[in-house]
Amino acid sequence: MCSLLIKIVRLIKINDFQIHAQNHRSHKEIAEIMDISISIVATKIARLRASTLLNVRLIFLVIPVFTTFYSTSDMFTKENTLLWVVQSAVTMSFIFTRIWLFIHINYDNRDKKWFKLLFSGREWNPIIKSVELLDEIKEYRIE
Repeated sequence: MCSLLIKIVRLIKINDFQIHAQNHRSHKEIAEIMDISISIVATKIARLRASTLLNVRLIFLVIPVFTTFYSTSDMFTKENTLLWVVQSAVTMSFIFTRIWLFIHINYDNRDKKWFKLLFSGREWNPIIKSVELLDEIKEYRIE
């Protein structure tokens, strides 16, 4: 994703300079076109990041359901207190985990160990690198 972003930025630069050569645009106009292009890419990356986090938050909401798949009708008719206590404890711990993850999964926690454990790999790392690259581009444009 990061290399794709770099290629897009390079293509934008090449296209902008070709337009400059053809239309004799000023450096200010080219800079405005670059700013628009960068803001479009930044918006798309921000949407991708937000939708990824939202999807994971919603997936974790389903966790407690998986603790009840093995329940049978005999579990409810025959009284086995130990089974009910264990089942309740497991389900409640998953409910607590679900609520905690739903609240705490956001981009502000990206530097924490548990977040890196959940969001590392080839799907998430390119998004983070792209965001960092865009931040560097914005800092460069300000200077």
